[in-house]
Amino acid sequence: MVKILWSKLWTIFISKKLAAVTIIALTAILIIGAILSKPGIITGQQTGLLDRFYLSGWFTMLIVILFLNTLACTVQQVKILTKTNSGTLDQDTLLTASKNSFLVSNHHEEGKLKRLISGFLAGKDWSYRYQDNAYRIDKNKWGKYSSIVFHISLLIMLVGFAVDALVSMDGTMVITEGQTIMDEPAGYIYLREAPLYGPFYKDAGYGKFALTLQALEIKYPPQGVPDDYSSKITLSTAGGVTRESLVTKSQPVNFGGVSLHQEFYGYAPAVVIKDKTGKVLLESYVNISTSAHPASHAYQDSFAVPGTDLKLWLAFFPDLKKKAGYITGSYQPVNPGLQIRITRGKQVLHSGYAAIGETIEFDDYQVSFPDLRRWSAIKISKDPGLPLVYTGFWLAVAGLIMIYLLIPQKIYIYLQYERDYTKVIIGGTSRRYPQRFRELIAELTGELEVFLTKGEF
Repeated sequence: MVKILWSKLWTIFISKKLAAVTIIALTAILIIGAILSKPGIITGQQTGLLDRFYLSGWFTMLIVILFLNTLACTVQQVKILTKTNSGTLDQDTLLTASKNSFLVSNHHEEGKLKRLISGFLAGKDWSYRYQDNAYRIDKNKWGKYSSIVFHISLLIMLVGFAVDALVSMDGTMVITEGQTIMDEPAGYIYLREAPLYGPFYKDAGYGKFALTLQALEIKYPPQGVPDDYSSKITLSTAGGVTRESLVTKSQPVNFGGVSLHQEFYGYAPAVVIKDKTGKVLLESYVNISTSAHPASHAYQDSFAVPGTDLKLWLAFFPDLKKKAGYITGSYQPVNPGLQIRITRGKQVLHSGYAAIGETIEFDDYQVSFPDLRRWSAIKISKDPGLPLVYTGFWLAVAGLIMIYLLIPQKIYIYLQYERDYTKVIIGGTSRRYPQRFRELIAELTGELEVFLTKGEF
């Protein structure tokens, strides 16, 4: 009973249909999750739908099924390989051609026939072994391991994905030019830790470096939104190691076991707010978080003034121009200006425009914008499973190359001895392209017959 049940389970787990269904289901889940889970990198809000997919029981179950399916197929390939290597010659199973045999007379000794055939094979630089009146030639013998290599690569990648799903971390730092942020949870506006990240790294998960944004470098196109920008940063550790790097969208920076990727950018005007006594209520660079408005191309944001019941609404124009209202003439900060609205509850205390360096006064308050900088959003991630994924990927590439370029072929030259002649029969097996292999057998048969004829047979 147990043997029958095990046999049925084994048949299920080596099924290609099971692999196809599982891969399709996982792919569909990842696509749906990626579409529906849209992280708000700048605001630090995220739906987390994709994370919930990763951590769900049924997603884990699909990964386990795929792993077991791949493992079972790998074991099955090893069993098949062992069986084919240890099997005996069965002429009925060989691929043959329309001409795959010929006769040679026996007026010379048997030893000379074998020596001539051995010389023929040596001339082709083919290794062989002679057993049971047959020459056995293995061509592209390393290709027989191609399927095993490919399946092992899938196992390695699955382990890498599992490690990443359990002990990875990724987050986003928003940093203004000239600012330094420490690598600690409070320094991230968005932070995702895998379930076992904390227990695995314990106290070593953070505190690896301090990040300083020296400058945000932007290449402005003649028209349209800039798409080529990078962050010139300085990374330093408590041990005194300092490194200056350029983080781009296409070229991440690796430092201390983490990867840094360029994401978004924006503008950060300096805002100073004082009351009538001259007390400073706010003095800070304010990162305007939302992207350009489609009509005016202004960058908009709002925030509450600390210690007051005031709210400040800002719309930043890199190149302020008046044209049926105010718009930005370009995305370069040629004439930077701000649209300002200050409210107390529903009451609007002030509404107007100000240039960088200008000061405005309203009621008992004074607001100035003495400087302008830019901010950069940098994604920081730690993916310990990534080396395994890369290793598995390149191993899979090697396996595919072996599958399609190193096609295993077994060629048999069988000697059937009769009283007055010897019949030479040629056949073989090929993993792929049987018709091309039959043509090879026919060519080989003709070549060997001519060779033996010249050898006075």
